[in-house]
Amino acid sequence: MRAHAAPTATRSREAGLPMPHDVHPWNAPGQDTGLVLDRDRQFVQMLRHYRESGGLARGDEVVERLAQCGNRGVPTLARQIVERSVMSFEWRNELWLPMFQFDLADMALKAGPLQVAAELAPAFDAWHTAFWFVQPNPWLKGRMPVDAINTELAEVLQAARTDRFVAAG
Repeated sequence: MRAHAAPTATRSREAGLPMPHDVHPWNAPGQDTGLVLDRDRQFVQMLRHYRESGGLARGDEVVERLAQCGNRGVPTLARQIVERSVMSFEWRNELWLPMFQFDLADMALKAGPLQVAAELAPAFDAWHTAFWFVQPNPWLKGRMPVDAINTELAEVLQAARTDRFVAAG
């Protein structure tokens, strides 16, 4: 395992949230310039495609929303990140969460996205799990999983299962 440099202070870190690579070292951001540019393009794509389902939010913003809804904020979200019961990923030393996994009225986690993410977890890291949801999927007739999950959960789960098997070899 490679050593990590001292954590850079970000709003998510200042809020007390663990970054995915702090908990799961295989999620550490790459140092390769090509990877960084590719990640930038992928992040912009995620911003665009998650917009209709609630968007992406920084970790500190999610903590604030959890607190407003009467949840415990940092302790709740930090535990969920460590347990991988909430999807999060790191981009440019900031924690990001796709909001489609929450009921925006009360910030409760939805079961469907969690089930699908758990299906992908053995073969996909945090970044690739979040990115998988916004890619046209051949098993879903070209639809993106984020667009199909609320109406076709069984099909999205099967697509995730199939893609996990393909990725695992």
